[in-house]
Amino acid sequence: RIQQGCLPHDGRTRCGRGAMAEEYGEDLAGVRVHPPSVDFFDVERGVKYVIRVAVKNVSHRAERVRFVAPPAGSGFTVLKHSTATIAPGIEAHAEVEFVLAADEDYHSTLKVDVSGKVVELPLHAYRPRAQLELETVLSFGPVVHENVVSRLLRVANRGKRAAKVAFEVAMIEAGGEEVPQAQLGERSLFTIVPETCEIGPGEERELAVELDARALGPARGLARLSISGGVGPSLVDLSGNVLMQRVELLDAKGVLAPPRLSFGQLYAGLERKQTCTLVNNGPSSIAFSFASLGGDEEPQELAEDEELDRELSDAVFSISPADGRIGPFESLQLSFAFKPPPSPPSKAGFRATRAEEGGGGPPHFAVCKRLSVLETSQQIDLILSGVSVAPSVTLSRATIQFAQPCKLHDHQDALVTVANGNLEMAVDFSVDKLSNFAVTPASGRLAPGASRELMVTFAPKQQGAVQKTLAVKLFKGAVHSLPLHVSGVCQGTNGRRRMVGGPLALPEDFAHEMQLALTGARPLGGGITTLALTQPVGDLAGTSKKSSWEQSEELDETLTGRN
Repeated sequence: RIQQGCLPHDGRTRCGRGAMAEEYGEDLAGVRVHPPSVDFFDVERGVKYVIRVAVKNVSHRAERVRFVAPPAGSGFTVLKHSTATIAPGIEAHAEVEFVLAADEDYHSTLKVDVSGKVVELPLHAYRPRAQLELETVLSFGPVVHENVVSRLLRVANRGKRAAKVAFEVAMIEAGGEEVPQAQLGERSLFTIVPETCEIGPGEERELAVELDARALGPARGLARLSISGGVGPSLVDLSGNVLMQRVELLDAKGVLAPPRLSFGQLYAGLERKQTCTLVNNGPSSIAFSFASLGGDEEPQELAEDEELDRELSDAVFSISPADGRIGPFESLQLSFAFKPPPSPPSKAGFRATRAEEGGGGPPHFAVCKRLSVLETSQQIDLILSGVSVAPSVTLSRATIQFAQPCKLHDHQDALVTVANGNLEMAVDFSVDKLSNFAVTPASGRLAPGASRELMVTFAPKQQGAVQKTLAVKLFKGAVHSLPLHVSGVCQGTNGRRRMVGGPLALPEDFAHEMQLALTGARPLGGGITTLALTQPVGDLAGTSKKSSWEQSEELDETLTGRN
């Protein structure tokens, strides 16, 4: 029986009937030989194997080609090896035959004479055997110290016979010297399980390669293969880098976070945040979680602090995220928040003009949070502390009554003073817009211990009496709101509304012209109502049939009844 095209097992020259190599050999002596090597694999007795050889003229002149047969007894014979002259681009062909005579491999050479120059073509014939394929480089990458990690080493037999494989591991020192297992005073860092195995034809085995990361730094070894009944790689390079797994908590400056994270003084109802970074310096992912410490685990400095509000301390602090997972050599930003609860509203109702501080001094809050990392057995304690402060803001009066009637399209102004009694902390205020009334400035910031005059403007848009309550909000109402009750009467008209503008208008034409009016005012502590004289004395005679004193008292009684 004859089998043609039996070529090497290298992906492009596999054994198969009629198969030919897809590439020619290198250009030698003006010709190109195809295939560059004649290889017969898995040869058996009683079978004749044939491979066709082509010699192509790649020069610019005719060449005389003659095939010289291998020596007798080599097992190889050449058919159609007569001399021929071929023109450029033309091929000369010959067939190489092989018949197995003994159970051994055969090797010889086919010589091609090209116009007196000799080109040699290797001839090989191999008995059926095991052909092993496996990775020759196995890297563990970064490995956590004092852990044992493993990788799979797949060994496949692509041949026609079974093979026995044995591994022997040697360590490579820092200087590059190889230390065999027998000379090591301790167990090798690398081990292969099992060390010996048998792999049948067409089979694939998975071996476990383990690295015992008991020493810090780079680790390297060589696994030598001993293959019985086949061929394949002889060495496997093993490597890894042993690192210490560690988790660090860094503050916003990138340094280790202090054991106490202080939020300082903060107005009740506001929220203050600080960020920290949790860094995983190891090659493995880690899981973390925060928990509050209490009872016997609470730090002594917190247990002995008598000013702490222990009931709310755990509730006013929060961490986001409080648990999670971080990948190898990655970091995660943590947000620590302090938000004390708002102060309770004053019992004095609308008459109160001061956001009162709680008795006994501002409340202190503190809690200890423990960061736990299972993979590294780390525990990091962090104390969160802060002080809640109630605002101390006052209005010079809580009620403004515009005593004189105001005409339509006109306006009247009155002044009220807002003061910050806190000598350490500033406060933001704002007043929302209401119809018929406006406050200038509508928002601002009071420095510690500072005060500011607000101008309340009554600009009616309709006839009749108008009563409103303006809210002076501290931090947009998140902390506290101070009520300012205003009222006025619109009677008569001032003609058509004067429109300001035009190409000749100047910036001062748009400025608000202050018109201070007579108003009723109520002192902070209650008691006698007084008149705020904001108009010339000569104009007081025609203000109203009732005195401003009486009008202010009636307004107070009306507002009190509504509340």
